[in-house]
Amino acid sequence: MSSQKKDWMPSKNADVLTMAQVWLPMLEEHRVLWKLDTHDVALFRSHLEDCEKDMADVAKNGRSDAVNLSIKLHFAELKALMRYIKKRHLFIPHLNELQLQKMLLNPIPKKPSFVATPEGVADGYIEYGVKYILTVIFRILAATLHDPRADHGFRIYWGIMPPIDANVVNDPSAAYLTRVPVSGAELPHSVFCKRKRQRFMFRPDEAGFTVYFAIRLENAKGGQGPWGPIFKAVVPF
Repeated sequence: MSSQKKDWMPSKNADVLTMAQVWLPMLEEHRVLWKLDTHDVALFRSHLEDCEKDMADVAKNGRSDAVNLSIKLHFAELKALMRYIKKRHLFIPHLNELQLQKMLLNPIPKKPSFVATPEGVADGYIEYGVKYILTVIFRILAATLHDPRADHGFRIYWGIMPPIDANVVNDPSAAYLTRVPVSGAELPHSVFCKRKRQRFMFRPDEAGFTVYFAIRLENAKGGQGPWGPIFKAVVPF
């Protein structure tokens, strides 16, 4: 049997879509119990809707180079998020047999190994270069404990605050800040990164807005370390 056939992820996009459609209501129902980030659930819904739209477009208008590229990109984003959620949130606490069947997954064969909670504190600094783009470079603060076995990657939180005199519509997807945050827990968005840097691209109308960041180390099971300090940057013109 090939390694591909052993993979729990379906090989056909139609089957991936079916699995994702089953997952979404369960992720929403068990978000708190499974310690899912609200942003990840919203992102899952967005990726799923993009894939559904692509498949509906194919059914209505047929294939084209543009549609094929859109399908490739959207399904890659959806599958990457599904793998992330399964690895980090569907083992602790254990899903029962019924929940596994509902999510079209095979029973977990063994108890996952223990992974220490990160104790190090992560910080970052900003690299500029291209308009509307901020690149955050991660680092472990000196004099804090760094354990490679526990420090699987970085979760970076961020929030955008418009200038006081800016006339903006605070739509749900933007979730603009209305005051300067005093802790990372106040930042509405987050993304997990295993690299040493993460690029953020903002809209042209957000140039001049202030972006606040905070970072926490995460282990391979989603356990998080202490909050790092808040730092900020202005979206470049």
